[in-house]
Amino acid sequence: MIDDEKLLDIAIDYYIRKKTQAEIARVYNVSHVQIGNYLKEAQRKGIVTISVNLPVSKDETDNLNELFKTIFHIKNVVLVQGSDNSDKALERVAEKAASYMLETLPNNVSRIGIGWGKTMHDVTLVKNRGERKTNWMYYPACLLEADGDNPYFDTVRLTRNLAKNWGGQVDGGFIDRLLIERKFPGGRIASKENDAWRALHVLVAGLGCATSRFPSQREGMFTSEVFKEINTKNIVGDILHNYYDIDGNMYTIADDEILIPVDDIRRVPWVVAVACGFTKVESIIGGLRTGLIDTLVTDIQTAHHVIDYLK
Repeated sequence: MIDDEKLLDIAIDYYIRKKTQAEIARVYNVSHVQIGNYLKEAQRKGIVTISVNLPVSKDETDNLNELFKTIFHIKNVVLVQGSDNSDKALERVAEKAASYMLETLPNNVSRIGIGWGKTMHDVTLVKNRGERKTNWMYYPACLLEADGDNPYFDTVRLTRNLAKNWGGQVDGGFIDRLLIERKFPGGRIASKENDAWRALHVLVAGLGCATSRFPSQREGMFTSEVFKEINTKNIVGDILHNYYDIDGNMYTIADDEILIPVDDIRRVPWVVAVACGFTKVESIIGGLRTGLIDTLVTDIQTAHHVIDYLK
């Protein structure tokens, strides 16, 4: 009788380390047929679960695209097959968002703004497998004060990730002005910030959840007064700290953050939102209803959850 620990070791050797059953059999001094039986036993005990991710059919993506365009009046929905594992689903969506932008944007579309958060962090780490983008220039959409040691909210680091992994460069002068503005607030530098944001060709951002879903995580990003004000509204999410309810009504929360104003977001010709997961369904619906978003990148499962929510 083999114990669960050995079943786990055999499963790891076969499914993760990609060893053959014959190779594993030699280690345990049994036949390869017996190893096959052990793998079946591991599956029966729940040590191993197997899922099959079917390719996304063109008919399904076309139908969902038309539904989203009709309901939310957006230009495009980019879909990828998701996963029951939320981390894996986010990884696929981040890779799809990066590849979509790299393949769709011409090299001469050069001024790209980037948001922050776990989703944006994952997008910036995707490597460009094609021709590097020599003309692209990256701009943080905000300079966050809180969570400076958190890579998800280090907006300067995120822009540098893009330059490293996609090609192009960061506008160092713009970042210097942001840092000076944070240290010595003044109208002249702030005006130059707005000029740069108004000249963006593309802005890519994640969609935040309602603060009530992750209160301790979100509270640390705001003063107590601002956090209290946020929680008095029926908010389902935010895009770049511009908050909204399920109907897309927006709420500007007073704060001293240096970030792209909502009016400048509206001026950007192409705003790409990236979000997935059941917890983001209301955030996606409210975000699309704001009218700020041109393209949504998500997975098939989340898209179906959105449609089911609206039924």
